[in-house]
Amino acid sequence: MNKIITILIGLIIAFAATAQPKKNFSDAEREAWMKEMQQYKIEYMVKKLELTPDQKTRFAPVLKRMDAEIRSVNEQARKMCCDIKKKGAAATELEQEKAAEAQFEVKAKEAQIEKNYYLEFRKFLSPAQMLKFKDAEREYMKSLMKKKRDGNEKRKK
Repeated sequence: MNKIITILIGLIIAFAATAQPKKNFSDAEREAWMKEMQQYKIEYMVKKLELTPDQKTRFAPVLKRMDAEIRSVNEQARKMCCDIKKKGAAATELEQEKAAEAQFEVKAKEAQIEKNYYLEFRKFLSPAQMLKFKDAEREYMKSLMKKKRDGNEKRKK
């Protein structure tokens, strides 16, 4: 799951970078795109998990919160690394060590976030739906990669 989330974030960044290569996205455009991707994920997961309308109502905000927390952990680690790269030789050894540590701690933090949200999801998802959850996330990632690949192929033609 951690790898999937990391890949998802990487894909989101890659999509943003390749969607319109000659145009820099404004913060508003990037935010709108992220919301669109989040909504696509929710709809995909709802369908794959065969959620009832009540479950969908409860599911969407929890998934959004979980993804936001995971995204935040990744952004913090990425920011630390970017700051060190900007400093270059001026970065202290301690700063470098903290940035490296942050990178290596990302997966553990993601796992803890997922574990916490597992407890929340299981309040309204059946055991069978919980079991399907990880498969649905993997399939969602595959569908994103396929869309990206198909988009790249169209641009090449």
